[in-house]
Amino acid sequence: MKKVLFLPVLLGLAFMAAPSPSLALSCIDPVGMIDYIVADPNSVVVTAIPTKQAERVKDKAVEDDVNQMYDSGYSGQFIEISAAHLGTVPDKQWVYFHRDSTWNYLCAGEPPKLNTKNIYVIQVPNSVFELQTVTAVYPVDSELGQDLLEAIKAADSEVEPTIYEVPKSDWLIRLHDELKDMAFIIKVKLAEWNFWKTFS
Repeated sequence: MKKVLFLPVLLGLAFMAAPSPSLALSCIDPVGMIDYIVADPNSVVVTAIPTKQAERVKDKAVEDDVNQMYDSGYSGQFIEISAAHLGTVPDKQWVYFHRDSTWNYLCAGEPPKLNTKNIYVIQVPNSVFELQTVTAVYPVDSELGQDLLEAIKAADSEVEPTIYEVPKSDWLIRLHDELKDMAFIIKVKLAEWNFWKTFS
């Protein structure tokens, strides 16, 4: 098989990564949501400003199709982080809002306007085939946002929230290594697919 075919397959499989289960939990009542965030080891909470936005569309909306009312995929925002409240985070990064073909942005809500300060709750991925997904976002002066920060303080975690600087060169190395790992997994899966094609 030609190597040039791996990139389209790679991008296709990246979009097939299922959203985190915490996405569904972001529809629970606000108090329950706050309790879940504070207790979840895979959630980080930051204050950040989005400066760029990009749409990553898997399937386009289809007119008059109730099952495909919206573009599906992700809305990405590049955020610059000014404060870490829970977890260890880079000073700037891309984060993603999952878009569903029927429900659009689900319970996490729409991405905030660019150049506005917000509190982001971000799910840290467990593998290279998952994205850093936003599960909730609040304006910094909102009651829910402040309630979340107070709950984090009250929990008195032993781990100090930290922001670390990641230069462009480090991001390029990190993404190169992730893409290399993804390409290898795809090669393994393609070999498995070819096996089942000829299996009898």
